[in-house]
Amino acid sequence: MPLWSTVTPSEWAYKPPRKGSNGAWNSYIDTSPNSRTTPRAQLAKCVAKFGVSGPSEQNPSSTRRNLDLSVTDEDMITFFKALDQSNCVAAAKHSKSTFNKEYTAEMLYETIYLKTIKDEDKRYEPLLRTKVVVGGDARNQTKIYVVTGTDADGNDVYEDGTFEDITKYSHVVPIVDFRGLWFASRQFGMTVVVKTLLVWPSPKEEEPQFEGLSIKKRSATSMGGLAATKKPRTMVEGEPSASSTTTNGVSVTITRDETGEDDVM
Repeated sequence: MPLWSTVTPSEWAYKPPRKGSNGAWNSYIDTSPNSRTTPRAQLAKCVAKFGVSGPSEQNPSSTRRNLDLSVTDEDMITFFKALDQSNCVAAAKHSKSTFNKEYTAEMLYETIYLKTIKDEDKRYEPLLRTKVVVGGDARNQTKIYVVTGTDADGNDVYEDGTFEDITKYSHVVPIVDFRGLWFASRQFGMTVVVKTLLVWPSPKEEEPQFEGLSIKKRSATSMGGLAATKKPRTMVEGEPSASSTTTNGVSVTITRDETGEDDVM
């Protein structure tokens, strides 16, 4: 398997965009003009800080999920930034048909191109946008291997896994396909699909236990198999916070779900 550092995107052949049955435009990529092979490469080790995203609200039946990878390899960051530039050069050649207006590569890069590497916040490592395939035809699903220990010689030993093994802050080595470019009305980007993934799961933190108290955790269901009824949580001390409301003199905390990861790509 070629490493990312040995592939040359400038030699890739970007096919003219074609309009699909769903009305979307796609430009597929081959390794060269005389090849019908999708570019594929092994990336450097990354960190799956957020794990795998949930189903998209816009398309809940989609078999693809987002997997944003934290990248620390400076050379690989440079590689993907150069790849973004190449994608914009290729898209500019057909901007009249895909966007009904002619754009330069620079204009596309600075306005409507969704970059493969997100590095706007300099406090954190750049994030690489990728997709994992978790359903549908088994031949197209992302193959996942999980490191479960070491052998007598100190070598890592792995076994088959699922996307659920990609826990938050797992270390991963992906083999990816650079499928092509997708175009929407006001945005476009590159589809980077993880074909195979080697996972070193992050260690699970043990839940702290209370000492000296006669208590136990409420079970998810009651003895009859029905959902247990929870009592409203009340604030015993202090004034109501910004996320609280007061009813009949009792301050009740309102719990909000965290916002999920962006699922644009």
